Amino acid sequence: MLTNQCSCGSSPQMTRYLDGDDTVTRAVVRCKRCKIQTEGNTEEAATERWNRLHPKHFCHWPGCKIKVPPKFWGCKAHWFALPKTLRDRIWATYRPGQEITKDPSPEYIAAARDVREWILKKEAGAIEKGA
Repeated sequence: MLTNQCSCGSSPQMTRYLDGDDTVTRAVVRCKRCKIQTEGNTEEAATERWNRLHPKHFCHWPGCKIKVPPKFWGCKAHWFALPKTLRDRIWATYRPGQEITKDPSPEYIAAARDVREWILKKEAGAIEKGA
């Protein structure tokens, strides 16, 4: 079963190629929006490969279980709970495609670390509401 969205946030589609006996000879999982695809000799193989290459991605707010497209830092509620200065740092250091290549810049990692520290301080009560 295709459980994981594409990194662009779209749901993938399965195409099955059959032989004369209605046996699947090849299966292709493809994102219609960004054209990324995986293939396998069976539906299971194509699905397993897709899910391995497109792991589920959750909001980075500690404890949040909301799934978001990998190109997003977090869910809408938690993203806008961050101060604009931290959101701006995340965007300024984000490189398009880093969620696919798995190689964020050191600056992005530092910004994400600062965001996490801010969240932990806020949840500990060290940051006043609206700060």
